[in-house]
Amino acid sequence: MHYTNLQKGELNETGPLHVILVRHGQSINNVVEAEVGDTPEFYARRSTDPTLSALGHQQATLLGSRLGEQLREMAAAGKVQLTCSTMQRALQTAYPLAMALRQSVQVNPELVERHGFFRSTDVSSTGAKAARIPVAGPDREGIAKRFPSYDVALVPRLAEAMAEDEAMAEERAGRVAAALHAEAYHDGAERIVVIVSHCDFLGHLARALLTLNPRAADQIPSYFDLNNCATVHIALMRGGGGGKAAGKAKMGTAGGARLLHWNRTDHLAELLRSGIAWRNVTGQGATWARHGEGGTGMPPSYAESKVVETQFSRAIRGGAPSGSSMLSGGGCWGRSRADWLKVFLIWVLGMFMGAMTAFALTGEFGGPRIIAM
Repeated sequence: MHYTNLQKGELNETGPLHVILVRHGQSINNVVEAEVGDTPEFYARRSTDPTLSALGHQQATLLGSRLGEQLREMAAAGKVQLTCSTMQRALQTAYPLAMALRQSVQVNPELVERHGFFRSTDVSSTGAKAARIPVAGPDREGIAKRFPSYDVALVPRLAEAMAEDEAMAEERAGRVAAALHAEAYHDGAERIVVIVSHCDFLGHLARALLTLNPRAADQIPSYFDLNNCATVHIALMRGGGGGKAAGKAKMGTAGGARLLHWNRTDHLAELLRSGIAWRNVTGQGATWARHGEGGTGMPPSYAESKVVETQFSRAIRGGAPSGSSMLSGGGCWGRSRADWLKVFLIWVLGMFMGAMTAFALTGEFGGPRIIAM
């Protein structure tokens, strides 16, 4: 599988393959799960191929604006490739970014959440999920009609009913990761691949890219949570960490992978963040964690600027390390700028009050006089 079908000539700049993983925007299924959690009601109400919610469209637009601005220069040089899952929520999420960068999106069935888009045939009163049947995924013509600018060559002509368990999904993620590592290994040109996909699959893919042992999850189950429209940055390094010197010295040498960030959502305001269903986590996490409401209806009370200010004030009261107060605190003589501003305002107010008192006593602003008898 080739992820770098770039059109604009030879790329001579060596460096890492930057893999940007993007979870789709909030879907109508995410809304239901935020409301009722991972319960029988959720499986009864969920759609097999949901669209984005109104909030999801807003998140996708903001993602396209921010990430599009960041990638514009690289995209203009032919160094960015966009690819996404065949599901509606991923197709819709990728669209604003594609418009911002003025390029097509490669639609790849390997990037779906699961190859079996399961519809429960029955859910017991105890919550146990009973027998399920695989549901056909989208076909090439259907996607091409809705997104005529997308590259649908990898999508089957006819919808196929597909089933897949967790182990098979893990294996599929391994194939995608292996293809990306092979690209980084054999082609030294620095470039960016943006993958718009789904939370569960992106967790599998991240493990595979970072060569974490997936079998450990059998002993200690783990879940790599992501907000809707969150980004993950993993750099697949060439030997020596990439760059011109390393590329020349160790061409063809594998350099491993580096996780540069996970669940980045600074392109979204706090109240526009969603995707981590707190009902599945339990507790009151959404009231302090920087993940937005998460569908709980509880606006986050956490304000990073206030916390930083509080920590800074404590450092001032406790005494800053010698020689560090003016550099780290932005003040001098152990005081911050805010402290000095308070002193100045108190001084100005004192002068004003003194002048007004003098005027009341003498009728002049010059202060009291000793009058000769």
